[in-house]
Amino acid sequence: MNSGLTIVGDIAYPFENCVNISQLYTDLAGSILVGNLEGPILQTPENSMQRVRNKYKYNLYSSHSFLEIAKLLNFMAFSVANNHSCDFKEGLKETEKICKSEQIKLFGTRDRPYAVLENSDQKFCILGYCQKITGIGDWTKKNDINIVSPIDAIKQIIECRNTFKNVKLVVFVHWGLELHSFPTPADREWAHLAIDAGADIVVGHHPHVIQGYEFYKGKHIIYSIGNFILPEVNYCDKKLVYNDQRVFECLAVNYNHGAVKFLLYKYIDVAANVLKKQALSSQEIINMLKELTPFSGLSSTQYQKWYKNKVQTKSIIIPKLSPILYSYAGKYRLATSYKLAYLAARQYIRRLAIQFGLHTPWNWH
Repeated sequence: MNSGLTIVGDIAYPFENCVNISQLYTDLAGSILVGNLEGPILQTPENSMQRVRNKYKYNLYSSHSFLEIAKLLNFMAFSVANNHSCDFKEGLKETEKICKSEQIKLFGTRDRPYAVLENSDQKFCILGYCQKITGIGDWTKKNDINIVSPIDAIKQIIECRNTFKNVKLVVFVHWGLELHSFPTPADREWAHLAIDAGADIVVGHHPHVIQGYEFYKGKHIIYSIGNFILPEVNYCDKKLVYNDQRVFECLAVNYNHGAVKFLLYKYIDVAANVLKKQALSSQEIINMLKELTPFSGLSSTQYQKWYKNKVQTKSIIIPKLSPILYSYAGKYRLATSYKLAYLAARQYIRRLAIQFGLHTPWNWH
């Protein structure tokens, strides 16, 4: 991979040398690199506990030492459109200041929803967007994360397409359910609408595991590329633990002149957090992704039925009391509004239960 745009997943690097990623420096050389910055970059993370907005959850962040790695890997931009960017008071502003000093662009806020990146022969517009279903807090209304309705997000794509007519339009979206094997029917339907609206490629993150891949109307959709640098170590006073081996697989997507190639990484030595490339060709990885996409070719209505059957037979396990979103549009839009309102209320009640010691979930993320 030495040209085009390379997209990687969730990133948090809380202290120096927390991950051995030495192999990446040659693998990713020469490409424009973009990733999802899962939490802010903090100048002094060791003094950050008093800045957290909600001490009853995981609060993810990266230390300032990550910037040296970012420069070596040629990161040119980070998306902050996710449910951890505002975990710390003033954390987003601090991140903006630090990245600006290193000439790294941030996008995925309401005033900067996209970034325009280019190399010698290609230009890309990458749009960052976060879905409400990820559990993003109400305080983000004050901090400008690009969390808008799915309908308004489609309008943003159309606006970008009209503004950048001869540019590859990349939609980089934080969505779905954590540790879930398949996209929700609403998200898959939305991805197709995004392509219809002018996107050239849709890349998802947030589930922390790799999901499937579809080629729709000549364009690419990768539903989740999993983590990139997100070690199971201490963040403030809590150790991140997923209890799922799939979180140790990381997908890198190279997008070059309309074609995609894949690299697969894995934490070979989990205890030591050593990240290494898997010896698989891009085609072998595509074949693996096809196995994760048994629904490829189904219409939205057919996928809704397929998904519902999987839920009813418990082939798909939905987190307890989580709303299943089957569509964001048409006659289902009202149902989606009710489900999102229910989700917000449930999160508030859960927070109170945790605060008073009535609820202790195994995973606070």
